[in-house]
Amino acid sequence: MPADSDIRDHLLSGTWKGRFEDEVLGIGTRLKGRVRALRGDWEDGQLILRAETDGEPCEIIFRPESGDWDFESTCACEIRSFCPHAVAMLIVASKPRKLGELLAPPSHPVITAAAEADPAPPMRHEEKPAFHLRVSREPTDSRVVRLLLQALKLPDTGDWVVARPEVIYGEHRMPLGGKPGLREQRLPDHSILIRDSAAEMNAILHLQQAGLTSLG
Repeated sequence: MPADSDIRDHLLSGTWKGRFEDEVLGIGTRLKGRVRALRGDWEDGQLILRAETDGEPCEIIFRPESGDWDFESTCACEIRSFCPHAVAMLIVASKPRKLGELLAPPSHPVITAAAEADPAPPMRHEEKPAFHLRVSREPTDSRVVRLLLQALKLPDTGDWVVARPEVIYGEHRMPLGGKPGLREQRLPDHSILIRDSAAEMNAILHLQQAGLTSLG
């Protein structure tokens, strides 16, 4: 498993920027001063960053992947994942002083006899993915949307047509981003969802061939 120093280098080097569209990076840079209450937590070998950016709660999960670090983001904004709010968080998190605070090791709890027992392995969910595209006309009344339209040189007519692709694994539904997510995703109940990255990428390519532009 990569060490703390590896993820420190990953953030300081700006390697993470390759996961975002250029327009999203530009808008996120302008939002960096609106990041509030940024904190980092280590959970099951993963670094989870949480903050509120421009009023939108956002979470970024880093986890070891094939000897390196990969990440995914979830936000309450219109874009949902790999959005400008996540960019702003990562810019602030990549500052050396702030990064030192975020990577500080957690305090060690008192270990009891019961806690020393080996925990049961997490449940693993393996389902075939299904895909759903939800299309709606939405108002362009948020600051992020207006900045996106400006960056894309598109007129702001007061509303826009948004297509939200989703991937569904059994009872679990999540946004289908502009790039495939992690192969293994830990769920809130600590079980693990095995995702079909090849099928997700194929679905993303079909959407691009249909003329849709990814904003995440």
